[in-house]
Amino acid sequence: MRRLVAALAIAAAAAVPAVPVAGGGGGKPRARRKQCVRRILNATRFEDRVLSDVVDRRRTVEVAAFPAGDASRYFSVFDLRRAGGGLAAAAACGGDEVLLTGKFGLYPHATKFSKTVAWAGCDAALAACGRASAPCVAVERRAVIHERNRGQVDHNLGCALVRREGLRCVGGILPRPGMRATVLAAASRSGLLRGAGLAEVGYAFNNTVPGCVDLRRDYADRCEFDGRFSVAAARGGGFLVYVRANMNADGGGRYVSVARRASLAGDGGWAYAPIRFLEADDSRYGAGFWTAADRPFHDALRDVSVAAARANVYFAAVNPNPLDGGATLLGLFPTAVEVPDRTDAREAAKGRVEEVGATLLSVSVDGVRWAPPIALAEAFPVGGESTDHPIDGVVLRGDALFVYVHAGVPGTLSALCNRDRPPAPPPSRIVRLALKADALRAYAADAVARLQAAPP
Repeated sequence: MRRLVAALAIAAAAAVPAVPVAGGGGGKPRARRKQCVRRILNATRFEDRVLSDVVDRRRTVEVAAFPAGDASRYFSVFDLRRAGGGLAAAAACGGDEVLLTGKFGLYPHATKFSKTVAWAGCDAALAACGRASAPCVAVERRAVIHERNRGQVDHNLGCALVRREGLRCVGGILPRPGMRATVLAAASRSGLLRGAGLAEVGYAFNNTVPGCVDLRRDYADRCEFDGRFSVAAARGGGFLVYVRANMNADGGGRYVSVARRASLAGDGGWAYAPIRFLEADDSRYGAGFWTAADRPFHDALRDVSVAAARANVYFAAVNPNPLDGGATLLGLFPTAVEVPDRTDAREAAKGRVEEVGATLLSVSVDGVRWAPPIALAEAFPVGGESTDHPIDGVVLRGDALFVYVHAGVPGTLSALCNRDRPPAPPPSRIVRLALKADALRAYAADAVARLQAAPP
């Protein structure tokens, strides 16, 4: 499988000429600066970037902000109302507690002296339970993994909340031959937050696992897994683990692969395969779930080899869909794709391209094949990474399904401006998007029908 995907990716990369990205260094400095400043200012108004009617704009609000220089990132949110067992919601939260975790370290990349931290006692608006005026992230964060003491265990950490069992996680970056991802767990709320943290309970796949893809020249014989993991409980039992696939030898071409396994621990029986998105029916644009904003993403993701040359799916954040009891999976994908230059027709005719970005939503049954995605909100791409990262996790409250986006991920807004010496970027923040339950159920039903009718 790895050789097949590699051949497809290399062929596609060879077929598409290497062209500069608009705004990435060409043009006059003053014009670049104006574009950069405009993007940064626009990035402070997230509600203006919502693209889909699946999102209830009136209920989409900023719920947390971080001070300038705070490098917290790679967040996850867990609905403890659905946990049971030792991770059940605290009584002080009236049964509605959510747990927020993230990676914290030195600015701007949170890779040095980093630690995985957790905030407990939060409600669905990330306010401290019973203290609506106090943001949860301003109250107290507790370290549950210290990077210095535990090697690379917390790098790319992905966790699933298993009812009555607690958190089950996989983490690690694997640059050297023979390295394996680490399995961690927390069975009780008190243990997680009062010293024990996430405990190592075994090892998972190694960096030569069948099906992994890393076509970068320094990793010809192994996969580094340099992107964020996501772990989801699979329908019928077991786990789905989503990892980075590097599909382009010259960089970029970030994509996502998935493996299913009955348990997380143990390095045998793992096999990865790239996820696949179905093509959309052209007649449905503007008349169904999709708009013109979705078309560039559908075009670039219609085939794995095309995505290798034109897209960057930075990671997947996958969870069971609480609207149907986990019969389907919801996936959030921070994605950037190349499109013809929209600012200059003459440059576009020469093959010059630019990037567009968005947080995409899709539905799957088996976790491998996904319905044509919906672009929820615009993001600004910078070198294939988006300024906004979806938070891994969903929270159902009443008639709304809440998903969360980390807007202005530290370092990305500065990188947008390249050499232009921009004004200091605004602090990063968390925005809660309210998805309309009825609209999402209709989209999921359509997705299931499409996936069942699609050829293998």
